[in-house]
Amino acid sequence: MRNKLSPFAASIAAGLEEAITYAKVEHVPGIRVTEVPDVKRIRTKLGMTQEQFAATYHISAGTVKGWEQKRRTIDSTAAALLRTIESYPDQVRDAQKNRA
Repeated sequence: MRNKLSPFAASIAAGLEEAITYAKVEHVPGIRVTEVPDVKRIRTKLGMTQEQFAATYHISAGTVKGWEQKRRTIDSTAAALLRTIESYPDQVRDAQKNRA
C-alpha cells in the first residue's frame, strides 16, 4: 500500500509507525528516551515541603509546583540536577550553601 502513497503521505505514514512503536515502548532507532524524575517522590522521600525543597536546592517554588502538577516540563539539565539530588541530597545541599 505504501507504494501507492505520495512521498509526503509515505513520510507521514512512516512517522505514525514510529510513534506507535514509541508508544508501545519499543526501541526506535534515533530516539533516546530518558526517564523524567518524579519530583514529588524525591521531595517527600527527603521529608520536605515544596517550599523547603525549593529553598534548599535554589529552585523557584513555582517551578517545583509546576513540575509536580505537570504544568511545566523538566528539561534535561533540570532532570540531571534532580537525579543528582535524589542520589546525593546532602552533597548537593552543601554545594548550594557554599555558592557565591
